Amino acid sequence: MYRIRSECEKLRYRSESQNSKYITQQTIDTVVFGQVETDVFLLMTTWLKDPARAVLLLEKIHQEDREWNLFAGSLYWSLKLYIYMIDLYDLGVRDSKEIASTLSMNPRQISNQYKQI
Repeated sequence: MYRIRSECEKLRYRSESQNSKYITQQTIDTVVFGQVETDVFLLMTTWLKDPARAVLLLEKIHQEDREWNLFAGSLYWSLKLYIYMIDLYDLGVRDSKEIASTLSMNPRQISNQYKQI
């Protein structure tokens, strides 16, 4: 639900910025992230446990001709999330619900990623 809300907000902002009353399929394809997010979390999890395997996974993603910009955007978002989570941990914030609230994220997603870090 969080992801759906987030994607809808991006579409709304894009529509408003272009003074458009309609959202086209092209706008959706441009703005909404695809399933590369799953690949990013798999890559991040693998990177933390087995960096050599992570490189192979990255090569596979690239060879499958995925939308590289979407993947790079998701990777950037994931790295930023990890850095925020580490900073909060260093500040003494260790409860995944509190971290999720601070980052405006889904608590379950934070809990899963927090365990990896």
